[in-house]
Amino acid sequence: MRIQPLCIVASVCACLQGACAAAATRPTTKPAAYSKLTAAQLVEVASVLAQNGDNLRAEQYLQEAIKQGAEPARMVPQLLHLYVDEGQYRQAIDLSEDHLRKHPSDHRVRLILGNLYGALGFDQNAVEQYARVIGDAPGDAQAHFALASVLHDSGRERARADEHYRAYLRIEPHGQHAEEARSLLLTELP
Repeated sequence: MRIQPLCIVASVCACLQGACAAAATRPTTKPAAYSKLTAAQLVEVASVLAQNGDNLRAEQYLQEAIKQGAEPARMVPQLLHLYVDEGQYRQAIDLSEDHLRKHPSDHRVRLILGNLYGALGFDQNAVEQYARVIGDAPGDAQAHFALASVLHDSGRERARADEHYRAYLRIEPHGQHAEEARSLLLTELP
């Protein structure tokens, strides 16, 4: 089963778990308010803008907050959420890839990137991202489930998918996806 681009918002939001239309064009000038606000204040303004549906301006404030020293590990997932919400999937992928070049161990962003690749049909890229998370953090249940799902949906690697569904169930036997993982196993668990 192929995830449609409209489902990207849901998969990224699930990855973010709580990190959470606007104007048709982006303003070409930088708001004067930027220079008067600290990074923390910029983040706060971005949050209010996003809550009010002004994602484009929220995005600008988050980008400026990063320039002024806000922690990228906290800001990038928020930016990704905004990009996905706006349908800017290429921009979300570019930001993720750029961030991961600088912060290769940011598993949260790597999972989001894997979700983006998978949702857009770039299964091999998704598999690589999930496998990398599992290599660095073998106890990451979400990475096991995501990898298993991509492998299962491709139809070519059902045995490998089964291994990762089982790993997910060992880590989170009563997790959010436990029922689905059990239903997709090649054989029943004892």
